[in-house]
Amino acid sequence: MRAGQWVGSTVANGRTFASSNCVTQSDADAMNGDAKTVRIVLEKAIPPGMCKLSDIKASGGQIIYTSVCNGGAPSVITTTYHGNSFESTTTTGVTSTGKLTGACK
Repeated sequence: MRAGQWVGSTVANGRTFASSNCVTQSDADAMNGDAKTVRIVLEKAIPPGMCKLSDIKASGGQIIYTSVCNGGAPSVITTTYHGNSFESTTTTGVTSTGKLTGACK
């Protein structure tokens, strides 16, 4: 993952949601680190009160973890980064894609 402005879309239950996020250099460095540092960034984005994250694995350009949100069923999320883009899928059928568009706005 690289620092900068990331834009993308998520498709869930037949609906598409746009997103735009600024990734700081420190968050990008953490996302490129081991499972412990990835957990820190994920828990900033997904507060533990909302979802419980477990089984976090980080290898190469791929992050895989399990999330249980609001007492629902577990979902395994697999995100693969390709430098300036990513795609993500979940075992509950949600898909996301995104790309780096430049410096943060």
